[in-house]
Amino acid sequence: MSLIYPLIAIRQIVYYLMERYSSIELRQSLIKMCFFLLLSLFTTIVINILLPIFILKMSPLLISSSSPFSLLIPSHILHSSDITSLQYFCEQHHDLQTDYQRQDILEKTIKYTKDHSHQKNISSDLHQEAEAALHSALHLVRSNKFEKARKVFEHALTLDPYNSEILIEYGQFLEHQHKDLINAEHFYTIALTKQPTHRRALQLKKCTLPLVEEIDQKYF
Repeated sequence: MSLIYPLIAIRQIVYYLMERYSSIELRQSLIKMCFFLLLSLFTTIVINILLPIFILKMSPLLISSSSPFSLLIPSHILHSSDITSLQYFCEQHHDLQTDYQRQDILEKTIKYTKDHSHQKNISSDLHQEAEAALHSALHLVRSNKFEKARKVFEHALTLDPYNSEILIEYGQFLEHQHKDLINAEHFYTIALTKQPTHRRALQLKKCTLPLVEEIDQKYF
């Protein structure tokens, strides 16, 4: 009802002006002005009254389960307890992988130290064959044939398990080609059990040991 009175007032003003001025051009100008006033009033009504009502009616639909905005519903939001559980699961998974890796190192250590006296009984033929396998593996590395190189390295270690040069080169291969610092440091250590003063083995172990200790402190 409050909107009817302004409309009546505007109409009375227009009639008054049209009766007072009989000019055709003035009448046309007044008609245009009246039209714009009515349009402005209608726009104001739509923006201030009808549009808010329309938004209020449509708002429940915007957060329905089929809408992209459903992600904003609390049931779809991860709580702090969920995030903590997820982090714990990831840490447990990584710890399990690290345990397997350490178990593999332990088995290799047992393999190399189970019969240390066997090292003294290695024949010169086996030693020469192991040296030849080492050179073949290094050639494969230079040719970017890494998978074949790894198999040849392992064959060389089987022939001569305590050969310091084979242990060091295989450790270097694991460190640079497979980013396996833990096993690399392990082989440097075995090389030093045979030759405690081996300069290259000492230098490589000195470089890798802090990194391995950092990994241990991070995950254990």
